Amino acid sequence: MSVTVRPEPLGLAPPAGESGPGVPWPRAWLRVFWAYPAVLAMVAIVRLARSDPRPLSEWFELPAQLGALYLMYRLLADSTLDRERSRAWRFMMVATVLDVVSNIAWVMIAESRAVLYGSAADVGFVLNYAALVAAVISFYRSCGGRLGTAQFWIDAGTLTLGAGVSLLPFLLSPAVSLNVSFASFLTSLGYTGGLTALAVTGSLLYMQVVDWRTERGIAWLLTGVAVILLADLMDAAANIRDEYLIGGVDVVCSVAVYSAFATAAYAERAPRGPARAAAMPNLYGFLPVMSLFVGIAIVLGAEFNFVNVNTLLAASLSLIAAVLVVWRQFRVRLEIGRLNDQVAAQVAEARVSELVRSSADLLIVVGRGRRMSYVSPATQSLLGAEPAHFLGMPAAQLLGGQHAPALTEMLDSLTRSGVARADLEVPVEVGGGVKFLQVTATDQARNRLIEGIVLTVRDMSEQRSLERALLDVATRERHRLCGDIHEGLGQQLTGVVLYLKSMVGAVNRGGGIGAAEVEAVIGLVNGAIEQVRTLARGLSPLEVVHRSLGSALKVLTDDVGRQSGLVVSLETQINDASVSDLEADHVYRIVQEGLLNAARHSGCHAVVVSVRASGDSLVVAIADDGRGMPEGAGDGGGLGLRMMRYRARLLGATLRIESLPGGGTRLVVAASRRAPADAGTGLSA
Repeated sequence: MSVTVRPEPLGLAPPAGESGPGVPWPRAWLRVFWAYPAVLAMVAIVRLARSDPRPLSEWFELPAQLGALYLMYRLLADSTLDRERSRAWRFMMVATVLDVVSNIAWVMIAESRAVLYGSAADVGFVLNYAALVAAVISFYRSCGGRLGTAQFWIDAGTLTLGAGVSLLPFLLSPAVSLNVSFASFLTSLGYTGGLTALAVTGSLLYMQVVDWRTERGIAWLLTGVAVILLADLMDAAANIRDEYLIGGVDVVCSVAVYSAFATAAYAERAPRGPARAAAMPNLYGFLPVMSLFVGIAIVLGAEFNFVNVNTLLAASLSLIAAVLVVWRQFRVRLEIGRLNDQVAAQVAEARVSELVRSSADLLIVVGRGRRMSYVSPATQSLLGAEPAHFLGMPAAQLLGGQHAPALTEMLDSLTRSGVARADLEVPVEVGGGVKFLQVTATDQARNRLIEGIVLTVRDMSEQRSLERALLDVATRERHRLCGDIHEGLGQQLTGVVLYLKSMVGAVNRGGGIGAAEVEAVIGLVNGAIEQVRTLARGLSPLEVVHRSLGSALKVLTDDVGRQSGLVVSLETQINDASVSDLEADHVYRIVQEGLLNAARHSGCHAVVVSVRASGDSLVVAIADDGRGMPEGAGDGGGLGLRMMRYRARLLGATLRIESLPGGGTRLVVAASRRAPADAGTGLSA
């Protein structure tokens, strides 16, 4: 994904002869554009105060129109507008040219003292409306609006109804009641259609804008459209009665319109974010607009009385309005439901993205040409480099050239055999050390959101180190067992054999066997039996006590207390029927290692062991009154602590080490629902 950074405008005038998208326009232009209508307004007020009947000439509109036309041209020539926004400003230029030509024609017709209303100039003004409507629609689409949706046509129909209720009585009623010419009637009809279309599209554009701070150009454009609607409505109503606005108000309004359009073009030069549709448009924005139109219709239509038509017309319009409102409300509910689904999907997608971003495993998407198109942030911790370093790189080079053939072979086997998954584990030198990395490849070519191969890289160094440590422990345990049997049990049995041979020799010589010799043999046999029990208790303590975890822990705590001189207390609430043999063995070894650590490292005098196991609950706690542990000391640990954590994971439990307030350390292994430890790896060392 590429990001384009557009420079912020500095608000300075460009150097002489310099132009372009990045060069701002002088702000003095705006001052001139707004000073001009202010001066004209003051002239009109002075004339009105002096009772001067002369209106302002329409020629005063020409400088503002040409100035606005020039800024629109500069905007299109200098700026990098999107396609729809450029089309909108071209329609604005066409509308301005039509207005200039129509104004000139109007002045020429007025000087010839011909009939003004219903003349050819009015055709140009109506075409000017059409160009303005096309421009507003293009602006609407540039803000993310779509013409093909049901919501658009419901809103457009509702607004058209309101505008028609307002404008038809206001413009057509005088034309009928005053018996004007057919040309004047058609002109009124054209103005009514143009004003209605402009009011409707302007209202739709107003409801579509998401952030007015980034759409100041449209804000000024709609200001100009509002002035057009007000001025042309008054002007058309006055002309149809053969009246004229006092003091040239129409000229001042027209100049103000083009000042607003020029300001809109100026504002369009500012950086603007990409076009986007409103996440939740003003769903009820058409209601106040419609209410305003209906209010205008009631006020202005009060002076027009169509005999035997009022009741029928009011009932018909009310029925149509009710249908449109109900239909709109139904569509709003559907739209809200759709938007809620979209929001839920976006939230879920954001959560997945955050999980991928914060995952300790490295996720890579291999796209076309077997190059990496996405790399998660875990590269920094696993491979010691930023994700940007790997983007676009061949996937085979992920772990360096040494492992490129193995990665290539894995990817080939994945695509060639059609299997869904392939695995590879290799040692990789990272940061002066060696990590064992497991690479898992899954084929997601048919997934339209991925369309490639997903590589998952996981650091297996700790697990492999623990496995090696377990092998070392097992080897040392076998050596110790061999030594205990050879040096202990073997020597005792050898002594028994020697005594028996001595007794056999005495019998052969005709002598007797004394009680002392028999007692010596019995002592040696009893010693051998005790040695066997000790070995058996070390190998499988539960078997010695008939698979009772509580009894095995009692023997263990007594032995540790006797051998170490510590005061060891045991508290148990154990339902042996709910504890499997493998679970019991893990619990026993955790307690054994915890007591050994307390005796060796804590400097304590007393240890309390608490074990509760019943149903789905398992809690093991070992607390001592020693010196405690420094903060963070339990995060790593030696082999004994790592073994306890490993056994806790096999139990589906968590292990935590905490310092007690008055001194001492507590080790807690707890599981709210124990995992089936039989599926794990059993350890007896």
